[in-house]
Amino acid sequence: MVTLGKYGRSVSIIGVGCTPFMYTVDHPETNGLTEGEMFGYAALKAMEDAGVNPQDVDFYFHGEASPLNGSNYLTPNVQIANWFGMKGKGSIHHSEACCTGYLAIEQAANAVASGKYDCVLTGAVEFGDSSPFPADSVETPKHPYKREGHHG
Repeated sequence: MVTLGKYGRSVSIIGVGCTPFMYTVDHPETNGLTEGEMFGYAALKAMEDAGVNPQDVDFYFHGEASPLNGSNYLTPNVQIANWFGMKGKGSIHHSEACCTGYLAIEQAANAVASGKYDCVLTGAVEFGDSSPFPADSVETPKHPYKREGHHG
């Protein structure tokens, strides 16, 4: 018998999706996509892999490190929900820098193990080169593919 500790049920990861691991501007399928669109891309792939559709998902966790720097969004989970069929669904955005992906999985597992939800979607996204160069104000819209003046 498996001991579950403080939770009443076990959790399974039933689908996985991700974007290609590459410099995305070199790939015609991902060239020009924003961080939000990349999250949506991976979310759709994960739901396809799991054999579920957006109506089956009870809640989603959206992780993006520094969304103001990369996409200029204050609430990226709400602003991108339509891109993968989650408009109106409950969601939380979180940002923990290098551990955003880990915490995305932990939050989802806890939500299902606690019995609060049966099916959740979770993920994290970050462009490694989406910080502005040179640094400017957060009011200036950022896009990771606009690299004028980028020296690095």
